[in-house]
Amino acid sequence: MNGSKHVVVGDFDSAAHQAAKQNIPFSTFGRYFSWNHPAGAVPPSFAEAVWAAAGSDGLEVEADMPVGRVDQLAAKGDVAVFGEVADPPVHLYAKSRAELEAVWASTRDADVPRLTPFVSGLRFGETLVAAMSAAPLGFEVLDALAEKAGLDAILVTAAFDAEMFTGLTRQTLGDHGATALYVRGAADILVLSPLPIERADFRPLGTAACAADAVAAHAKGAIGFQRGNMSIGAYSRFEAAGVRFTDATMTLRRFFDERAGTDLLYFITAANAVLAGIEHANAYIRRTVAGGTLTERDVAAVYHQGVDDFAAGIGMQDRIHSYFDIIHPGERTLLPAMAGDYPVLPGHKTIKYDMGLLVTDSTGVVRGCSDIARTLSFDVDLQAAHDRLRALLVDELIPSLMPGMTGEEAHARGVAVLRPVVDEMKRIGMLHPEMTIEGYTRDCGHTLQRQTLATVHFMPGDTGTFHAGMLGCTEFVWPIDDKIIACEDGYYVTPEGAIPFTI
Repeated sequence: MNGSKHVVVGDFDSAAHQAAKQNIPFSTFGRYFSWNHPAGAVPPSFAEAVWAAAGSDGLEVEADMPVGRVDQLAAKGDVAVFGEVADPPVHLYAKSRAELEAVWASTRDADVPRLTPFVSGLRFGETLVAAMSAAPLGFEVLDALAEKAGLDAILVTAAFDAEMFTGLTRQTLGDHGATALYVRGAADILVLSPLPIERADFRPLGTAACAADAVAAHAKGAIGFQRGNMSIGAYSRFEAAGVRFTDATMTLRRFFDERAGTDLLYFITAANAVLAGIEHANAYIRRTVAGGTLTERDVAAVYHQGVDDFAAGIGMQDRIHSYFDIIHPGERTLLPAMAGDYPVLPGHKTIKYDMGLLVTDSTGVVRGCSDIARTLSFDVDLQAAHDRLRALLVDELIPSLMPGMTGEEAHARGVAVLRPVVDEMKRIGMLHPEMTIEGYTRDCGHTLQRQTLATVHFMPGDTGTFHAGMLGCTEFVWPIDDKIIACEDGYYVTPEGAIPFTI
């Protein structure tokens, strides 16, 4: 803007900018739930925040901005695109769907014996052990979802998702710039790569002048794409080649959601590795916090030592990897979403963990993740409240989740579960006197797949439904003033209802 700088950042990351050394003006969009926010206040969207900062003279955006973001901005004003993104020739390969499915099944089944002794000792161990070897689901799930959505093909451009369509790791896909074209019902996946892939399981099909030409030649009809991943520059080239895209984001999410349960053992591994790491970190905090030199980054390092010890104990060493670390003491209850060089002090009323791990199969492809939250408090009442909320999650909310239930119904159930603790929360300062539990508008959980994206959230208005075999997390995250209580547990949906896999 006339040579000046202005940063627009998500509310959940804004403290990271506040801590930056350069003093650049910034504004925020979106909002992380907090009891301190005024009732009924609506935060600005991404597009509203950007246009408010830019004024009304129009915007220029770089060609590598995702289509989804550009569309949001263009809905509120004139947007022009500048610059270009690379458009190299691509090598084309056929990758057998049947081979991919066989690898999914064989790697999983080889890992089941490693985890069986640990899972057998969990509260619902017998059911969970049996579910770890459930009949695996393959691309037939996506065929049905794509047909229902009216999609004839899907171009998968996000490397993390393309792992499951190629058998290549996200690192390899990123290094090669490779993408995958799924065609509904076809026996093979088409892999497009600017760099050659020299593997016996990739059958060479020649080259194309660019990815757009390859897709136009190999897929007809309605072609899905990932609106939040594809750049506007690449999208424009596909349009020029005659490719007409339809957003397939929710179809892909539903695919990963629906088949996640057949990889249950990897999610059990991730969730319980987090708990082992947190237990290890808490012991370290209690031993060292009085010295006053402890930082969030120190706690994260000790946490990962505990994770590594757990992985070695169940035979999954080198298979569990960091996804995200959120460790927030005291007044840093919300922001930013990373562990930094901030002190962890004995005067902090709460220390919140929200920890993510990824678990790979023996080929290096991610098959499961965690999304687990806990709070440590030196205050007896606050710790007791945390433990009470967790008990409500695993003993009341999770068992009430039934196949066919909507996210909205699950949220209503979650809020109902909280009603008996209102007076207790007011007594210990976790609610102000005038507040009611109806103000809890945050989600109470969500379904889970290879990353923490979800198709069903426990939110008012969410009409997505559960079905047997799905995985997810239930959570209560309760920030107010300089305190936060956060507890989150994983569940597996059986035909009779959900069961936790973190106890």
